[in-house]
Amino acid sequence: MPKYQVTREQRMLLAWSRFQEIVQPLLLTAPRLSWDQVDRSLVYYMTMHVIDMPWMNHLAFLVAISTCHARLDVRTVKQRLQVLHRGWKTIFSAYKMIDFAEWNPAEHLQRYMNDQALEASLHTRQEFLSTYTASTRSVEMYLRSLPEGERVVYRQWELPLLPAGMREHLARHKDVQEVQAQRRKAESDAVTPHFSRIRGEAHVRWNEINRLRQKFREVIALVQSGQAEWTPLVW
Repeated sequence: MPKYQVTREQRMLLAWSRFQEIVQPLLLTAPRLSWDQVDRSLVYYMTMHVIDMPWMNHLAFLVAISTCHARLDVRTVKQRLQVLHRGWKTIFSAYKMIDFAEWNPAEHLQRYMNDQALEASLHTRQEFLSTYTASTRSVEMYLRSLPEGERVVYRQWELPLLPAGMREHLARHKDVQEVQAQRRKAESDAVTPHFSRIRGEAHVRWNEINRLRQKFREVIALVQSGQAEWTPLVW
C-alpha cells in the first residue's frame, strides 16, 4: 500500500489548527491584527518549536504585530522569531527560569551578555540584544495605538523595555567587527601558502576548457559548411 504524503499546504493547515488550540484566544482577536495576514510558515515554526515554552504567547503576539502593525516582511519576522526563541531557550535554561514573568531584561540581559560560562558567541549575543530591542519598540508602538481599555488587556504580553541607555552600554559592535575581521584574516592566511598552487591549477584547467571550447567551435564550423555531418547521440 503506497504511503500517504502530506503536502505543504496540508501541513500549514494542520499547524494553524493546532496553533489556535494552544495560543491565548485573546491574541487571535487582538484589535488591528489579522492572523489571515500572518505567513503560515511562521505559525508552523511556532507549533513545531515554541509550543509549551513560557514565551509562546509573547512571541505569537510579536509575530502578529510585526506582520500587521509594523508591516515587516516575512524574512525579518522569522528572524525575530528564531533569534528570540533560541536566545530565551539559552537564558531560561542557564538561569533556571520557568515562567515568563521571571524574565527581567535589565538583569538577565546583563548576565547573558557577559556570562563566559555560556557557549553563545559574541555575534549571537549581540544579535539577540538588537533583535529584542527592536521587538520591544514594535510591541510598545502597537500598544500605544490602542485605546486605554484594550491597552490594559494586551499589555500582559508586552516585552519589557530595557532601561534607558542600557542597550548602548551592552552593545559591542566594534568587538563583533573585530572578531569578524580576525576570522576573515585567519581564513585568508590559511589559503595564502597554497595560492601559487591554486593559481597554477586554475590556469591548467582554464587552458583545458579553452581548448575544448575551441574544438567545439571548429566542429560546429565544419557542420555548418557541409564538411562534416551532425550525428545525434543515441542514449
